[in-house]
Amino acid sequence: LKMKKKILVISHSPLKLFFHNLTSFAAIREKHKNDAICILTKDSLAKFCYATGFFDKVWIDPLTDWIDVNGWYGIVKKLRKTNFDMVYDLQNDKRSEWYFRLMGFKKPNWNSSVINWCSHPSLKYSEEQAPNYQNFIQDQLRVAGIKKFPSSVSLEKIKKDDVLKNLPEKYIMVCGAGNPEKLAHKWGTMNYANIIEFCENTFGYKAVLIGHDASDDWINETIKKDSVNAKPINFSRKTNILELVSIAQNAQFCIGNETAPTHIAALTGCKTIMLCSRFSPADSIAPQVKNLAVIEEPFLENVTEERVIDAITSFCLNNTDKSQFKIMNEGVQSS
Repeated sequence: LKMKKKILVISHSPLKLFFHNLTSFAAIREKHKNDAICILTKDSLAKFCYATGFFDKVWIDPLTDWIDVNGWYGIVKKLRKTNFDMVYDLQNDKRSEWYFRLMGFKKPNWNSSVINWCSHPSLKYSEEQAPNYQNFIQDQLRVAGIKKFPSSVSLEKIKKDDVLKNLPEKYIMVCGAGNPEKLAHKWGTMNYANIIEFCENTFGYKAVLIGHDASDDWINETIKKDSVNAKPINFSRKTNILELVSIAQNAQFCIGNETAPTHIAALTGCKTIMLCSRFSPADSIAPQVKNLAVIEEPFLENVTEERVIDAITSFCLNNTDKSQFKIMNEGVQSS
């Protein structure tokens, strides 16, 4: 009998880029449909990884500090002992590079965009030539023989109905927080409040405010307070990854800053409007899916509420493209 090959995928952060890798995970699974695939990721993503069906095993990377020798040694010892046939390093950072270096002389086949001397190094681009992140990763995988990628990935099977019981029948997902260190990434709380009032008064859609940490909670409470004529629900710090995916899948549409939950919404198939500043150019970072519309300005304070309402009515609700925004409809290239 032919033995199963042992395959490792490395991917854990940042969260939005992990979700950009979904189509790559699907392509790796298709390429190795009869092999055993393990992913090395972080603890908060473990349940989601199992739920996708792309992986047979999930290893938790403790992401220890550089000085924690025992933590490093534990991962490297596990890598050596398992004798993987192929490693797809989609993390491409210093940590995964050091895992490769510390493997010793007997290294597995390794696909990476940061290690020039591995068995399957990625193509190199100049700064001007660098493609969108999704296409960049897929170009990396093509070097390792993976040629076909789905344009999207269905996550319907992992929907968590429990969290939906606490939400209105029809709602929109609003991601007005995120990026605590970058104010330029944020649209004004009053702007979001006015859009929320418009959606509730015009269409009867309640708003569910999504956030991750204390600063997100504070911003969402401010949006809620500013929404005098509407009653948004603040879900900050109340969702795990599986629940967030479920909320996005069931929403009428999503609107948000360029932050992880907005990326996740777009990548789950939810109609999404993403507001991008000059610090996060859409062509470089936005998901390449046709259910995403981007409104891009050097500074988000230049984005008018009228322009967002136009995007809601013409893109999210009427499926037309007559507004002043960019529809990321290139799709994922396959060959």
